[in-house]
Amino acid sequence: HDLGKLALDRILPRAYARVVELVDHRGADIAEVERRVLGIDHHTAGKRLAEHWRLPHALQDVLWLHNQPAASLPDVPHRALIGLVTVADALAHHLHLGWSGGEARGAEVEARFREFGFDPKIIPFVLRELPREVAARSADLGLNEPDGPGVLLGCIRRANSRLGRLSARLSRRAAEGVAGARALAAITEFHDAAVTDATRSLREAMEAVVRSASGALGAGFHAAVVQSRAGAPWSVLRLDALGRSSPHWLLDAPPGERDLRELCDPASAALDRGPLLAWLAEQIRRASGEPGAGEAPVERVVLLPLIAGDGLNGLLLHDRASADSALTEPGLRALARVWGAALASASRHEGALRMGEQLADANRQLGALQSELIESRSLARLGELAAGAAHEMNNPLAVISGQSQLLAKATRQPENLAAARAIIEASEKLSELISSLHLFAAPPTPDFQTIDPAPLLRQAASLARARAGTADESRSVRLSIAPALPPIRADPHLLTLALTELILNALQAAPERLVEVQAHLDPFDGRLMISVSDD
Repeated sequence: HDLGKLALDRILPRAYARVVELVDHRGADIAEVERRVLGIDHHTAGKRLAEHWRLPHALQDVLWLHNQPAASLPDVPHRALIGLVTVADALAHHLHLGWSGGEARGAEVEARFREFGFDPKIIPFVLRELPREVAARSADLGLNEPDGPGVLLGCIRRANSRLGRLSARLSRRAAEGVAGARALAAITEFHDAAVTDATRSLREAMEAVVRSASGALGAGFHAAVVQSRAGAPWSVLRLDALGRSSPHWLLDAPPGERDLRELCDPASAALDRGPLLAWLAEQIRRASGEPGAGEAPVERVVLLPLIAGDGLNGLLLHDRASADSALTEPGLRALARVWGAALASASRHEGALRMGEQLADANRQLGALQSELIESRSLARLGELAAGAAHEMNNPLAVISGQSQLLAKATRQPENLAAARAIIEASEKLSELISSLHLFAAPPTPDFQTIDPAPLLRQAASLARARAGTADESRSVRLSIAPALPPIRADPHLLTLALTELILNALQAAPERLVEVQAHLDPFDGRLMISVSDD
Protein backbone atom coordinates (compact mmCIF):
# COMPACT_ATOMS: atom_id res chain seq x y z
CA HIS A 1 0.00 0.00 0.00
CA ASP A 2 3.00 2.38 0.51
CA LEU A 3 4.65 1.57 -2.81
CA GLY A 4 4.82 5.34 -3.51
CA LYS A 5 7.30 5.83 -0.64
CA LEU A 6 9.71 3.32 -2.18
CA ALA A 7 9.42 5.07 -5.54
CA LEU A 8 10.04 8.55 -4.12
CA ASP A 9 12.99 7.33 -2.05
CA ARG A 10 14.44 5.60 -5.09
CA ILE A 11 14.12 8.62 -7.41
CA LEU A 12 14.80 11.46 -4.87
CA PRO A 13 16.91 9.89 -2.11
CA ARG A 14 18.30 13.10 -0.59
CA ALA A 15 15.02 14.97 -0.67
CA TYR A 16 13.15 11.99 0.78
CA ALA A 17 15.72 11.65 3.54
CA ARG A 18 14.88 15.27 4.42
CA VAL A 19 11.18 14.32 4.50
CA VAL A 20 11.89 11.47 6.94
CA GLU A 21 14.03 13.80 9.09
CA LEU A 22 11.25 16.41 9.30
CA VAL A 23 8.65 13.77 10.18
CA ASP A 24 10.85 12.48 13.02
CA HIS A 25 11.63 16.02 14.21
CA ARG A 26 8.13 17.45 14.11
CA GLY A 27 5.91 14.39 14.41
CA ALA A 28 3.93 15.60 11.41
CA ASP A 29 1.95 13.49 8.93
CA ILE A 30 4.35 12.17 6.30
CA ALA A 31 1.99 12.83 3.37
CA GLU A 32 1.72 16.52 4.32
CA VAL A 33 5.51 16.87 4.60
CA GLU A 34 5.94 15.10 1.24
CA ARG A 35 3.62 17.59 -0.44
CA ARG A 36 5.49 20.57 1.08
CA VAL A 37 8.98 19.30 0.27
CA LEU A 38 8.46 17.32 -2.94
CA GLY A 39 5.19 18.70 -4.29
CA ILE A 40 3.66 15.19 -4.38
CA ASP A 41 2.78 12.64 -1.69
CA HIS A 42 3.29 8.85 -1.71
CA HIS A 43 -0.43 8.23 -2.29
CA THR A 44 -0.38 10.00 -5.66
CA ALA A 45 3.05 8.62 -6.55
CA GLY A 46 1.87 5.04 -5.81
CA LYS A 47 -1.32 5.52 -7.86
CA ARG A 48 0.64 6.80 -10.88
CA LEU A 49 3.15 3.97 -10.60
CA ALA A 50 0.29 1.42 -10.41
CA GLU A 51 -1.34 2.98 -13.46
CA HIS A 52 1.97 2.78 -15.31
CA TRP A 53 2.31 -0.90 -14.41
CA ARG A 54 -1.37 -1.50 -15.28
CA LEU A 55 -2.17 -3.04 -11.90
CA PRO A 56 -5.81 -3.81 -11.12
CA HIS A 57 -8.01 -0.85 -10.28
CA ALA A 58 -8.59 -2.19 -6.79
CA LEU A 59 -4.85 -2.01 -6.04
CA GLN A 60 -4.60 1.41 -7.68
CA ASP A 61 -7.30 2.78 -5.39
CA VAL A 62 -5.77 1.12 -2.32
CA LEU A 63 -2.43 2.77 -3.06
CA TRP A 64 -4.18 6.11 -3.63
CA LEU A 65 -7.04 6.23 -1.13
CA HIS A 66 -5.91 4.30 1.96
CA ASN A 67 -5.95 6.32 5.20
CA GLN A 68 -8.72 8.53 3.82
CA PRO A 69 -11.90 8.99 5.92
CA ALA A 70 -14.64 6.53 5.02
CA ALA A 71 -17.05 9.34 4.16
CA SER A 72 -14.70 10.66 1.45
CA LEU A 73 -14.22 7.31 -0.32
CA PRO A 74 -16.02 6.76 -3.62
CA ASP A 75 -18.71 4.11 -3.87
CA VAL A 76 -16.66 1.40 -5.58
CA PRO A 77 -16.89 -2.41 -5.29
CA HIS A 78 -13.51 -2.63 -3.51
CA ARG A 79 -14.36 0.05 -0.92
CA ALA A 80 -14.11 -2.57 1.87
CA LEU A 81 -10.59 -3.50 0.74
CA ILE A 82 -9.51 0.14 1.04
CA GLY A 83 -10.99 0.23 4.55
CA LEU A 84 -9.24 -3.02 5.52
CA VAL A 85 -5.83 -1.67 4.45
CA THR A 86 -6.54 1.59 6.32
CA VAL A 87 -7.37 -0.30 9.53
CA ALA A 88 -4.33 -2.58 9.16
CA ASP A 89 -2.09 0.43 8.63
CA ALA A 90 -3.46 2.03 11.82
CA LEU A 91 -2.77 -1.21 13.78
CA ALA A 92 0.82 -1.38 12.47
CA HIS A 93 1.40 2.25 13.44
CA HIS A 94 -0.08 1.72 16.87
CA LEU A 95 2.08 -1.35 17.51
CA HIS A 96 5.24 0.39 16.11
CA LEU A 97 5.54 -2.48 13.71
CA GLY A 98 8.12 -1.19 11.24
CA TRP A 99 8.15 2.49 10.32
CA SER A 100 6.27 4.32 7.62
CA GLY A 101 5.97 7.82 9.04
CA GLY A 102 3.51 9.02 11.64
CA GLU A 103 1.90 7.25 14.54
CA ALA A 104 -1.59 6.05 15.34
CA ARG A 105 -2.98 6.39 18.88
CA GLY A 106 -5.24 3.80 20.51
CA ALA A 107 -8.30 5.98 20.31
CA GLU A 108 -7.60 6.56 16.60
CA VAL A 109 -7.36 2.79 15.96
CA GLU A 110 -10.75 2.22 17.58
CA ALA A 111 -12.24 5.07 15.58
CA ARG A 112 -10.89 3.56 12.38
CA PHE A 113 -12.42 0.18 13.23
CA ARG A 114 -15.84 1.71 13.85
CA GLU A 115 -15.57 3.98 10.79
CA PHE A 116 -15.08 1.06 8.41
CA GLY A 117 -17.54 -1.32 10.13
CA PHE A 118 -15.12 -3.50 12.15
CA ASP A 119 -15.70 -4.54 15.77
CA PRO A 120 -13.18 -2.74 18.07
CA LYS A 121 -13.41 -5.65 20.53
CA ILE A 122 -11.11 -7.75 18.34
CA ILE A 123 -8.28 -5.21 18.57
CA PRO A 124 -6.57 -6.83 21.63
CA PHE A 125 -6.68 -10.26 19.94
CA VAL A 126 -5.25 -8.85 16.69
CA LEU A 127 -2.48 -7.04 18.56
CA ARG A 128 -1.49 -10.28 20.34
CA GLU A 129 -1.45 -12.34 17.18
CA LEU A 130 0.02 -9.73 14.84
CA PRO A 131 3.75 -10.17 15.72
CA ARG A 132 3.56 -13.96 15.26
CA GLU A 133 1.68 -13.61 11.96
CA VAL A 134 4.16 -11.01 10.68
CA ALA A 135 7.06 -13.34 11.52
CA ALA A 136 5.32 -16.21 9.69
CA ARG A 137 4.59 -14.11 6.58
CA SER A 138 8.17 -12.82 6.58
CA ALA A 139 9.49 -16.40 6.71
CA ASP A 140 7.20 -17.37 3.83
CA LEU A 141 8.63 -14.45 1.82
CA GLY A 142 12.21 -15.32 2.74
CA LEU A 143 12.87 -11.98 4.47
CA ASN A 144 14.81 -13.61 7.35
CA GLU A 145 12.87 -11.60 9.92
CA PRO A 146 12.95 -12.73 13.62
CA ASP A 147 10.28 -14.90 15.11
CA GLY A 148 7.18 -13.63 16.90
CA PRO A 149 8.90 -12.63 20.18
CA GLY A 150 11.70 -11.03 18.18
CA VAL A 151 9.18 -8.98 16.20
CA LEU A 152 7.56 -7.93 19.50
CA LEU A 153 10.95 -6.89 20.93
CA GLY A 154 11.55 -4.83 17.80
CA CYS A 155 8.21 -3.12 18.35
CA ILE A 156 9.20 -2.35 21.94
CA ARG A 157 12.56 -0.91 20.83
CA ARG A 158 10.88 1.28 18.25
CA ALA A 159 8.32 2.39 20.84
CA ASN A 160 11.13 3.36 23.23
CA SER A 161 12.91 5.17 20.41
CA ARG A 162 9.69 6.95 19.63
CA LEU A 163 9.30 7.88 23.28
CA GLY A 164 12.82 9.30 23.25
CA ARG A 165 12.03 11.41 20.18
CA LEU A 166 8.85 12.66 21.81
CA SER A 167 10.82 13.59 24.92
CA ALA A 168 13.41 15.43 22.82
CA ARG A 169 10.64 17.20 20.92
CA LEU A 170 9.02 18.28 24.17
CA SER A 171 12.39 19.53 25.41
CA ARG A 172 12.86 21.53 22.21
CA ARG A 173 9.41 23.00 22.52
CA ALA A 174 10.04 23.85 26.15
CA ALA A 175 13.28 25.58 25.14
CA GLU A 176 11.41 27.41 22.38
CA GLY A 177 8.82 28.43 24.96
CA VAL A 178 11.55 29.82 27.22
CA ALA A 179 13.09 31.64 24.27
CA GLY A 180 9.69 33.00 23.29
CA ALA A 181 9.09 34.18 26.85
CA ARG A 182 12.51 35.85 26.85
CA ALA A 183 11.77 37.60 23.56
CA LEU A 184 8.35 38.66 24.84
CA ALA A 185 9.92 40.00 28.04
CA ALA A 186 12.49 41.94 26.00
CA ILE A 187 9.72 43.37 23.80
CA THR A 188 7.66 44.31 26.86
CA GLU A 189 10.62 45.95 28.59
CA PHE A 190 11.55 47.88 25.43
CA HIS A 191 7.92 48.92 24.86
CA ASP A 192 7.50 50.10 28.46
CA ALA A 193 10.68 52.18 28.21
CA ALA A 194 9.52 53.66 24.89
CA VAL A 195 6.04 54.51 26.23
CA THR A 196 7.52 56.50 29.14
CA ASP A 197 9.25 58.78 26.63
CA ALA A 198 7.04 59.07 23.58
CA THR A 199 8.93 62.12 22.26
CA ARG A 200 12.37 60.50 22.20
CA SER A 201 14.76 61.67 19.51
CA LEU A 202 16.20 59.40 16.85
CA ARG A 203 19.51 59.20 18.70
CA GLU A 204 17.72 58.25 21.93
CA ALA A 205 15.73 55.61 20.05
CA MET A 206 18.98 54.21 18.56
CA GLU A 207 20.54 54.01 22.03
CA ALA A 208 17.41 52.31 23.40
CA VAL A 209 17.54 49.74 20.57
CA VAL A 210 21.22 49.02 21.14
CA ARG A 211 20.74 48.65 24.90
CA SER A 212 17.73 46.39 24.37
CA ALA A 213 19.80 44.25 21.99
CA SER A 214 22.60 44.07 24.56
CA GLY A 215 20.15 42.90 27.20
CA ALA A 216 18.49 40.34 24.93
CA LEU A 217 21.61 38.95 23.24
CA GLY A 218 24.14 39.43 26.00
CA ALA A 219 27.10 41.73 26.51
CA GLY A 220 29.36 42.25 23.52
CA PHE A 221 29.72 44.42 20.46
CA HIS A 222 26.49 46.16 19.40
CA ALA A 223 25.93 49.04 16.97
CA ALA A 224 22.90 50.55 15.22
CA VAL A 225 22.92 52.18 11.77
CA VAL A 226 20.02 54.43 10.70
CA GLN A 227 19.32 56.80 7.81
CA SER A 228 16.74 59.45 8.73
CA ARG A 229 15.74 60.22 5.14
CA ALA A 230 16.77 59.47 1.58
CA GLY A 231 20.11 61.01 0.71
CA ALA A 232 21.00 61.80 4.33
CA PRO A 233 24.21 60.49 5.95
CA TRP A 234 24.09 57.19 7.83
CA SER A 235 23.87 57.64 11.60
CA VAL A 236 25.85 55.16 13.72
CA LEU A 237 25.71 54.57 17.47
CA ARG A 238 27.81 51.89 19.16
CA LEU A 239 27.66 50.23 22.57
CA ASP A 240 30.89 48.70 23.86
CA ALA A 241 31.29 45.61 26.05
CA LEU A 242 31.04 47.77 29.20
CA GLY A 243 27.64 49.17 28.17
CA ARG A 244 28.93 52.64 27.31
CA SER A 245 27.41 54.41 24.33
CA SER A 246 29.70 56.06 21.83
CA PRO A 247 29.29 59.49 20.24
CA HIS A 248 26.77 59.76 17.42
CA TRP A 249 28.68 59.37 14.12
CA LEU A 250 27.56 60.38 10.65
CA LEU A 251 28.86 58.36 7.71
CA ASP A 252 28.44 58.93 4.00
CA ALA A 253 26.87 56.02 2.13
CA PRO A 254 29.39 53.37 1.03
CA PRO A 255 30.73 53.74 -2.52
CA GLY A 256 28.31 52.43 -5.10
CA GLU A 257 25.48 51.90 -2.60
CA ARG A 258 22.05 53.46 -2.69
CA ASP A 259 19.90 54.60 0.20
CA LEU A 260 19.74 52.34 3.23
CA ARG A 261 16.10 51.42 2.59
CA GLU A 262 16.96 50.08 -0.86
CA LEU A 263 19.46 47.55 0.49
CA CYS A 264 16.82 45.12 1.75
CA ASP A 265 13.61 43.58 0.46
CA PRO A 266 11.05 43.89 3.31
CA ALA A 267 9.19 40.77 2.17
CA SER A 268 12.18 38.42 2.29
CA ALA A 269 14.51 40.40 4.60
CA ALA A 270 17.30 39.44 2.16
CA LEU A 271 20.39 41.59 2.62
CA ASP A 272 23.81 41.41 1.00
CA ARG A 273 25.82 41.23 4.20
CA GLY A 274 29.29 40.61 2.77
CA PRO A 275 30.79 43.87 1.41
CA LEU A 276 28.43 46.06 3.43
CA LEU A 277 29.30 44.31 6.69
CA ALA A 278 33.05 44.64 6.10
CA TRP A 279 32.68 48.33 5.19
CA LEU A 280 30.54 49.14 8.24
CA ALA A 281 32.84 47.29 10.62
CA GLU A 282 35.85 49.18 9.25
CA GLN A 283 34.09 52.56 9.49
CA ILE A 284 32.99 51.91 13.08
CA ARG A 285 36.47 50.76 14.01
CA ARG A 286 37.99 53.95 12.55
CA ALA A 287 35.41 56.23 14.16
CA SER A 288 35.93 54.63 17.58
CA GLY A 289 39.50 55.92 17.65
CA GLU A 290 40.66 52.60 19.10
CA PRO A 291 41.64 50.36 16.16
CA GLY A 292 41.30 46.75 17.20
CA ALA A 293 40.65 47.55 20.87
CA GLY A 294 37.68 45.64 22.17
CA GLU A 295 36.25 45.18 18.68
CA ALA A 296 34.84 41.88 17.42
CA PRO A 297 36.46 40.44 14.26
CA VAL A 298 34.42 41.00 11.13
CA GLU A 299 33.83 37.27 10.68
CA ARG A 300 32.07 37.20 14.07
CA VAL A 301 29.78 40.19 13.39
CA VAL A 302 26.15 39.59 12.40
CA LEU A 303 24.17 42.14 10.38
CA LEU A 304 20.49 42.11 11.38
CA PRO A 305 17.96 44.14 9.30
CA LEU A 306 15.49 46.14 11.43
CA ILE A 307 12.35 46.03 9.31
CA ALA A 308 9.00 47.60 10.11
CA GLY A 309 5.87 47.76 7.98
CA ASP A 310 7.20 50.48 5.68
CA GLY A 311 10.53 48.81 4.92
CA LEU A 312 14.08 48.75 6.23
CA ASN A 313 14.52 51.29 9.04
CA GLY A 314 17.98 50.41 10.30
CA LEU A 315 20.68 47.81 10.78
CA LEU A 316 21.87 46.17 13.99
CA LEU A 317 25.41 44.85 14.18
CA HIS A 318 26.34 42.39 16.94
CA ASP A 319 29.00 39.72 17.34
CA ARG A 320 28.12 36.04 17.10
CA ALA A 321 29.31 35.38 20.65
CA SER A 322 26.33 37.43 21.83
CA ALA A 323 23.93 34.96 20.17
CA ASP A 324 24.49 32.41 22.95
CA SER A 325 21.31 33.71 24.58
CA ALA A 326 18.09 31.70 24.66
CA LEU A 327 16.59 33.71 21.79
CA THR A 328 15.49 31.74 18.75
CA GLU A 329 15.33 33.05 15.19
CA PRO A 330 11.56 33.78 15.35
CA GLY A 331 12.00 35.63 18.64
CA LEU A 332 14.91 37.64 17.26
CA ARG A 333 12.91 38.51 14.14
CA ALA A 334 10.02 39.71 16.32
CA LEU A 335 12.40 41.86 18.36
CA ALA A 336 13.96 43.23 15.19
CA ARG A 337 10.55 44.32 13.94
CA VAL A 338 9.79 46.05 17.26
CA TRP A 339 13.17 47.82 17.14
CA GLY A 340 12.59 48.80 13.51
CA ALA A 341 9.14 50.20 14.33
CA ALA A 342 10.63 52.27 17.19
CA LEU A 343 13.29 53.73 14.88
CA ALA A 344 10.68 54.50 12.22
CA SER A 345 8.47 56.24 14.80
CA ALA A 346 11.37 58.33 16.13
CA SER A 347 12.42 59.24 12.59
CA ARG A 348 8.87 60.34 11.71
CA HIS A 349 8.67 62.32 14.97
CA GLU A 350 11.90 64.16 14.21
CA GLY A 351 10.72 64.77 10.67
CA ALA A 352 7.48 66.28 12.01
CA LEU A 353 9.48 68.52 14.36
CA ARG A 354 11.72 69.70 11.53
CA MET A 355 8.70 70.32 9.34
CA GLY A 356 7.08 72.32 12.14
CA GLU A 357 10.21 74.44 12.48
CA GLN A 358 10.30 75.01 8.74
CA LEU A 359 6.62 76.01 8.73
CA ALA A 360 7.23 78.41 11.63
CA ASP A 361 10.17 79.99 9.75
CA ALA A 362 8.06 80.26 6.62
CA ASN A 363 5.27 81.94 8.61
CA ARG A 364 7.73 84.41 10.12
CA GLN A 365 9.13 85.23 6.70
CA LEU A 366 5.62 85.59 5.32
CA GLY A 367 4.72 87.95 8.17
CA ALA A 368 7.85 90.01 7.54
CA LEU A 369 7.06 90.20 3.82
CA GLN A 370 3.50 91.26 4.58
CA SER A 371 4.77 93.99 6.92
CA GLU A 372 7.23 95.15 4.27
CA LEU A 373 4.44 95.20 1.69
CA ILE A 374 2.18 97.25 3.97
CA GLU A 375 5.02 99.65 4.77
CA SER A 376 5.90 99.95 1.09
CA ARG A 377 2.30 100.81 0.21
CA SER A 378 2.12 103.31 3.06
CA LEU A 379 5.36 104.94 1.95
CA ALA A 380 4.09 105.09 -1.61
CA ARG A 381 0.93 106.88 -0.50
CA LEU A 382 2.95 109.17 1.75
CA GLY A 383 5.33 109.91 -1.13
CA GLU A 384 2.43 110.88 -3.38
CA LEU A 385 1.06 113.15 -0.63
CA ALA A 386 4.49 114.69 -0.02
CA ALA A 387 5.03 115.32 -3.73
CA GLY A 388 1.69 117.07 -4.00
CA ALA A 389 2.27 119.16 -0.87
CA ALA A 390 5.76 120.12 -2.00
CA HIS A 391 4.44 121.26 -5.36
CA GLU A 392 1.66 123.31 -3.76
CA MET A 393 4.00 124.97 -1.24
CA ASN A 394 6.85 125.63 -3.62
CA ASN A 395 5.13 128.45 -5.57
CA PRO A 396 3.98 130.51 -2.52
CA LEU A 397 7.38 129.96 -0.93
CA ALA A 398 9.14 131.38 -3.99
CA VAL A 399 6.98 134.52 -3.73
CA ILE A 400 7.69 134.86 0.00
CA SER A 401 11.41 134.40 -0.48
CA GLY A 402 11.62 136.88 -3.39
CA GLN A 403 9.57 139.56 -1.69
CA SER A 404 11.56 139.25 1.55
CA GLN A 405 14.84 139.69 -0.37
CA LEU A 406 13.46 142.82 -2.09
CA LEU A 407 12.32 144.14 1.27
CA ALA A 408 15.76 143.57 2.76
CA LYS A 409 17.36 145.62 -0.01
CA ALA A 410 14.86 148.45 0.13
CA THR A 411 14.55 149.02 3.86
CA ARG A 412 16.94 151.14 5.90
CA GLN A 413 15.39 150.52 9.26
CA PRO A 414 17.27 147.97 11.40
CA GLU A 415 14.09 146.39 12.72
CA ASN A 416 12.64 145.80 9.26
CA LEU A 417 16.00 144.51 7.95
CA ALA A 418 16.26 141.91 10.72
CA ALA A 419 12.68 140.80 10.07
CA ALA A 420 13.35 140.46 6.34
CA ARG A 421 16.46 138.38 6.92
CA ALA A 422 14.55 136.12 9.34
CA ILE A 423 11.93 135.56 6.64
CA ILE A 424 14.67 134.72 4.14
CA GLU A 425 16.29 132.15 6.47
CA ALA A 426 12.93 130.54 7.23
CA SER A 427 12.18 130.38 3.52
CA GLU A 428 15.52 128.67 2.85
CA LYS A 429 14.85 126.06 5.58
CA LEU A 430 11.38 125.46 4.21
CA SER A 431 12.88 125.13 0.72
CA GLU A 432 15.31 122.50 2.01
CA LEU A 433 12.37 120.66 3.59
CA ILE A 434 10.49 120.77 0.28
CA SER A 435 13.59 119.40 -1.49
CA SER A 436 13.74 116.58 1.06
CA LEU A 437 10.07 115.82 0.40
CA HIS A 438 10.86 115.62 -3.31
CA LEU A 439 13.70 113.18 -2.58
CA PHE A 440 11.41 111.12 -0.36
CA ALA A 441 8.63 111.02 -2.94
CA ALA A 442 10.94 110.23 -5.87
CA PRO A 443 14.31 108.86 -4.71
CA PRO A 444 16.96 109.47 -7.34
CA THR A 445 18.69 106.59 -9.08
CA PRO A 446 22.32 106.43 -7.90
CA ASP A 447 24.95 107.25 -10.49
CA PHE A 448 27.83 105.03 -9.43
CA GLN A 449 31.29 106.30 -10.22
CA THR A 450 34.81 105.41 -9.16
CA ILE A 451 35.82 108.21 -6.77
CA ASP A 452 38.45 109.07 -4.19
CA PRO A 453 36.75 109.17 -0.76
CA ALA A 454 39.15 111.67 0.87
CA PRO A 455 38.15 114.80 -1.15
CA LEU A 456 34.48 113.84 -0.80
CA LEU A 457 34.83 113.75 3.01
CA ARG A 458 36.51 117.14 3.06
CA GLN A 459 33.73 118.63 0.91
CA ALA A 460 31.01 117.17 3.17
CA ALA A 461 32.72 118.61 6.27
CA SER A 462 32.99 122.04 4.62
CA LEU A 463 29.31 122.08 3.60
CA ALA A 464 28.25 121.02 7.09
CA ARG A 465 30.32 123.79 8.71
CA ALA A 466 28.90 126.34 6.34
CA ARG A 467 25.32 125.33 7.04
CA ALA A 468 26.01 125.26 10.79
CA GLY A 469 27.63 128.71 10.68
CA THR A 470 30.90 127.52 12.22
CA ALA A 471 33.90 129.46 10.96
CA ASP A 472 36.68 127.79 12.96
CA GLU A 473 37.46 124.56 11.12
CA SER A 474 39.85 123.21 13.75
CA ARG A 475 37.34 123.61 16.59
CA SER A 476 34.24 122.32 14.76
CA VAL A 477 35.11 119.27 12.64
CA ARG A 478 38.24 117.12 12.72
CA LEU A 479 38.94 114.71 9.87
CA SER A 480 40.90 111.49 10.52
CA ILE A 481 41.37 109.88 7.13
CA ALA A 482 43.60 106.83 6.82
CA PRO A 483 46.34 107.26 4.25
CA ALA A 484 46.15 105.69 0.80
CA LEU A 485 42.47 104.82 0.85
CA PRO A 486 41.55 102.92 -2.33
CA PRO A 487 38.93 104.30 -4.74
CA ILE A 488 35.30 103.34 -4.11
CA ARG A 489 32.20 102.90 -6.26
CA ALA A 490 29.49 105.36 -5.19
CA ASP A 491 27.26 108.25 -6.26
CA PRO A 492 29.39 111.29 -5.27
CA HIS A 493 26.42 113.69 -5.00
CA LEU A 494 24.18 111.44 -2.87
CA LEU A 495 27.07 110.30 -0.65
CA THR A 496 28.12 113.92 -0.09
CA LEU A 497 24.55 114.86 0.89
CA ALA A 498 24.33 111.91 3.32
CA LEU A 499 27.67 112.71 4.98
CA THR A 500 26.84 116.40 5.15
CA GLU A 501 23.57 115.67 6.98
CA LEU A 502 25.38 113.36 9.48
CA ILE A 503 28.07 115.94 10.25
CA LEU A 504 25.52 118.77 10.42
CA ASN A 505 23.37 116.77 12.82
CA ALA A 506 26.37 116.23 15.11
CA LEU A 507 27.29 119.94 14.98
CA GLN A 508 23.76 121.02 15.78
CA ALA A 509 23.42 118.49 18.60
CA ALA A 510 26.54 119.67 20.43
CA PRO A 511 27.74 123.07 19.06
CA GLU A 512 30.39 123.43 21.73
CA ARG A 513 31.95 120.00 21.10
CA LEU A 514 34.35 118.81 18.45
CA VAL A 515 32.89 116.50 15.80
CA GLU A 516 35.31 113.83 14.56
CA VAL A 517 34.96 112.14 11.20
CA GLN A 518 37.03 108.95 10.76
CA ALA A 519 37.58 106.89 7.59
CA HIS A 520 39.52 103.59 7.43
CA LEU A 521 39.38 100.11 5.92
CA ASP A 522 37.79 97.25 7.90
CA PRO A 523 40.62 94.74 8.60
CA PHE A 524 38.26 91.76 8.26
CA ASP A 525 36.53 92.30 4.92
CA GLY A 526 38.26 95.41 3.43
CA ARG A 527 35.15 97.63 3.43
CA LEU A 528 35.44 101.43 3.85
CA MET A 529 34.22 102.37 7.35
CA ILE A 530 33.13 106.03 7.93
CA SER A 531 32.10 107.11 11.43
CA VAL A 532 30.86 110.50 12.70
CA SER A 533 31.01 111.14 16.47
CA ASP A 534 31.02 114.17 18.74
CA ASP A 535 33.83 114.58 21.23
